[in-house]
Amino acid sequence: MKSVFFFIFLSTVTVFGQPVLTESNQPHDLGKQFQRVYNIDWDGTPPTFGADQVWDYSYLTPYYLNPNDSVFIVDPALTSVADSFMIATHCDSIPNQKFYFRSSATQFEELGSQFSDEILKFYDPRVMLEYPFSFGDSYTDSFSGVVYEGPVADRSRKGIITGEYVGYGTLELLSGTYTDVALIKYERNRVDSSFMIPYVIKDTANIYIFYKPDLQHFLLNLYSGALIGDTFKHSVIFLNEGIAGISEDKDQAFDFTIFPNPSQDLIRISGILDNDLIEIHDLSGRNLYNQKGSGDISILNLSQGTYFVKVTRDGMTEVRQFVKT
Repeated sequence: MKSVFFFIFLSTVTVFGQPVLTESNQPHDLGKQFQRVYNIDWDGTPPTFGADQVWDYSYLTPYYLNPNDSVFIVDPALTSVADSFMIATHCDSIPNQKFYFRSSATQFEELGSQFSDEILKFYDPRVMLEYPFSFGDSYTDSFSGVVYEGPVADRSRKGIITGEYVGYGTLELLSGTYTDVALIKYERNRVDSSFMIPYVIKDTANIYIFYKPDLQHFLLNLYSGALIGDTFKHSVIFLNEGIAGISEDKDQAFDFTIFPNPSQDLIRISGILDNDLIEIHDLSGRNLYNQKGSGDISILNLSQGTYFVKVTRDGMTEVRQFVKT
């Protein structure tokens, strides 16, 4: 159940240049890929709201990067729990975890998720966006569902989420400067209640998402909140956006290793087959190098810093990080 509000800002707003979120510019194209990079340097201060903002988060450097932690948007019908999410239009697949969504011309909603043997089904889905969503718009939605451990219903989940389009402007990251970025603020409160043992888990969070519609690309997410009384804050930077070209579940991918890492002059990549396509990308996702087959690559011409090796095999893609010293 949801209610929609429209806020009027006192400042004069120019319609031109404001990013408007619609179904057509959401990142739900099957095969799209994002690399997630974690950082804990954000101090928890909310970003500024309003028109024509400049947000400088260029100080957020990769603190924790799992090269396998890419988000792949896949066909939900090809996943192992497809029967639980028959109306889903796409699935965000992360190693060992999947999130199921339905997108229409009027809204974008989360239907549930899978983590190992645990499946969350929202019987009242969680609305993530109303379409079209413009600067100053806001909505509130209640959601509820059940978490299953295997075939057994373990606990209920219910809550309220409020989404507000609070700003737009320019976002500065280590990977580059991005214009026409929309800032969406979410306030989420949820409660899990066990069916088996008498316990309750409460989770509250403020989430700030910087989104660039013409790239169909999340750029930065800032999280702060409390879970079972413990506070937390962190940020997730989305890099290496591209088309993965996969047609099956990402869990069926392959493996390769980069060594030495870090390196000054040469990297060797083990586990490479003759027809594998090897690419090197910088933090902005820019493609710097391509070759097929052999895993020996000179990096003498690269500046010092962090890079990604992307290997494509039979339509499937894996990404690893290396450092040039």
